[in-house]
Amino acid sequence: MRIVQTFWTAGQDPLKHSFGWSHPQYNLMSWALSCLSLREHYDDVELYTDSAGYHILIEVLGLPYTKTHVVFDDFKCLPHHWALAKIKTYSMQTEPFIHVDGDVYLPQPLPADIVDAPLIVQNREIGTSYYKEMMDRILTYSTIRIPDYVAENLGNGSLASYNMGFFGGCDMDFIQRYCHEAFGFMEDNHMNDSTCEHSSVWCNIFFEQVLLAVLADREGIRVADVLGRSIEDEGYTVAEFSDLERYEEKQFFHLLGGHKRCRQNYEMIEKTMLRLYPDCMMRLLRAFPKRNMRISGYERNTSKMNVQASIAQYEDILEEKGCEWSAISTERLLDAERKCTEYVSFIKAEDAERDNLPIYTNPMAYVFATPTEWHKKAVRIIKQKYGCEDDFPMAYIAMRPCLQMKGIKETPLVDFQKKILDIVDAHGSAMPWGKLKTLLHKEFVAKSEATQEGIRVFAERQTIYLLRNGLLTLSRIEK
Repeated sequence: MRIVQTFWTAGQDPLKHSFGWSHPQYNLMSWALSCLSLREHYDDVELYTDSAGYHILIEVLGLPYTKTHVVFDDFKCLPHHWALAKIKTYSMQTEPFIHVDGDVYLPQPLPADIVDAPLIVQNREIGTSYYKEMMDRILTYSTIRIPDYVAENLGNGSLASYNMGFFGGCDMDFIQRYCHEAFGFMEDNHMNDSTCEHSSVWCNIFFEQVLLAVLADREGIRVADVLGRSIEDEGYTVAEFSDLERYEEKQFFHLLGGHKRCRQNYEMIEKTMLRLYPDCMMRLLRAFPKRNMRISGYERNTSKMNVQASIAQYEDILEEKGCEWSAISTERLLDAERKCTEYVSFIKAEDAERDNLPIYTNPMAYVFATPTEWHKKAVRIIKQKYGCEDDFPMAYIAMRPCLQMKGIKETPLVDFQKKILDIVDAHGSAMPWGKLKTLLHKEFVAKSEATQEGIRVFAERQTIYLLRNGLLTLSRIEK
């Protein structure tokens, strides 16, 4: 059986963009393990990618794909509709195939009865509240046209779906019809026209997974699932899908959604690569010289500032802001502090209510960008002050006046948290959470069919972090 994979960068640099992982290195590590595990069992493993993907996976990492198709350089698709790239790959197949996602690893070959089936998926999914919320978002737009046969399925009170960590089969006529339906839905509703309000609707699961299941059920196509049973869309446990400590014992692993951001999981990918594919692992480490200085020979510290000077610079900023904020009256600061505590309403609110809650930036806050010339030991000392791990990407430090202790609350920030503050600040007035959530989703390119939920949870958690630390508020604080 011919195996195919899709690596679409959407114009992003794979050495800088993490694609849902905690760091770009782990995304590429996952792709390496996926490809190498497939090549253990199959002589024909092909890659469909763009020029940037070809450079990284083939030229830099040297992954042993038997053939590479550079077909996505001119692919017209908004990044958050990432599943459409996979469907393009499906549509280009003229012979039986199995498509495998880059976060799927195969310690053992697939059984013959799976490989020979008319249609192959990972497993059937049982839709829960998450799927209902997805469909509710789509149905909010009365102008979005949904195929009649899907509407009928919804009318029956059920929502058919398949997880497509694996997808393919021998029934090429059906697969082409399915691809035609998916492309038709996207084109008919102008989903990739950024000027159309439909384009902001996240519907990857709908046009990839739901359409397939409803069509297959309607036509009575025999579907073989690799897992061998149905599973709830929120039921993908670590023990069953991500426990790489038992690598050789299982048929496959799939680090979908939030599993990508679990430290234990990506560290086990690292260990598995070191154990089974050390040569490739060394090439990968060298691709990130600043992160892996021992391996790459990268200069350990190019800063002209010593440790004391770096820390003193930050202490001077604190002293300067402390003097500036000492002019704020206690009454005014008490009012601002009380408004910062109103974030609990955000946590308690139901989704519909939460979407309408107004969010403001705290005008009293000051965000300091950590200089690149700081000595690395100074950065580590400051991180320890905040209880951050060494690999925490502390790009900024926010500070604001407060009533407690020395009168300044300091909060380390990563790039995405600063992006949230910038988006709200640029809005110039109260920004409803629903609108902010939509804009934050567009900051990501998801490569796995279940990553959408992970992105939603991640964006929400980062916003709550800023609310808890008083950098965002639900009530306006006067300057």
